[in-house]
Amino acid sequence: MAVSPLRPARDEEVARVWPLVRSARLVTTAAELEQLRRAAPWRLQVGERGEVTLLERWREHLEICAIQGLWVARHEVSAYVADVGSIARAQGFGEVLSPLLGEAALAPYLEAGMTVREPIVALQAPAGLVARPEARLGISVRAAGMGDLGELERIDAECFDEFWRYGEPELIRVLGDERVSVATGPWGELLGYSTCVVRSGSATLGRLAVRVSARGRGVGALLLGEAAEWAEGVGAHTFTLCTQESNETARRLYTAAGMAEVPERYALASMQVNG
Repeated sequence: MAVSPLRPARDEEVARVWPLVRSARLVTTAAELEQLRRAAPWRLQVGERGEVTLLERWREHLEICAIQGLWVARHEVSAYVADVGSIARAQGFGEVLSPLLGEAALAPYLEAGMTVREPIVALQAPAGLVARPEARLGISVRAAGMGDLGELERIDAECFDEFWRYGEPELIRVLGDERVSVATGPWGELLGYSTCVVRSGSATLGRLAVRVSARGRGVGALLLGEAAEWAEGVGAHTFTLCTQESNETARRLYTAAGMAEVPERYALASMQVNG
């Protein structure tokens, strides 16, 4: 399929692109979008007919190029995914990852040669209806700071595999951009942490991790309830999160707290672009 080839956006094109990125809640401000474009021009690509894609490195320790957003005609998605593959390969990546896709949007990505990498379940509830359990003896929750960075990285490495885990660069970004809370034990030791962000009245729980040695003590439920309480306090009406379909333990935790699984299933898809 002949398409308008993607190329790095020019200075004067950022204003046109910004409403698309803002509506998808991918970047907070136009200035932030301009900053990322100047720092890494390959991340913001446009076509001559108005096509747009926003790209990022999935994790600093992995050679995976993630498509944050792709705004093209549906019948051209497959061709543009292939174009992104060429861009990613030129930047030294070995793999391209799709955005989080609902079942209805997945087909053209599969047609481009991607395969489902991770089935995802979304859960949602009114922020005020997520359960807030009583604090457990000796366990408390507080806001995290940069002084917790090293311990957060150790917790994350314990709880997530190479694909999902955050390294120091991701955790520094999250500590600057989102609400990060930590659960501590009787001697101040960190037992787990959560991250949450609120945009346009909607809260998203991005992360919930509990050390293996601290599981079964209600730490996850405390962190979840605290995040929902904070989100409601800053004006969020809905509280949403995603987890792997295979993570039955997490799904039970969230549903027990009053969250309901969204009927539609989601997925991340990927393809290799080596050589």
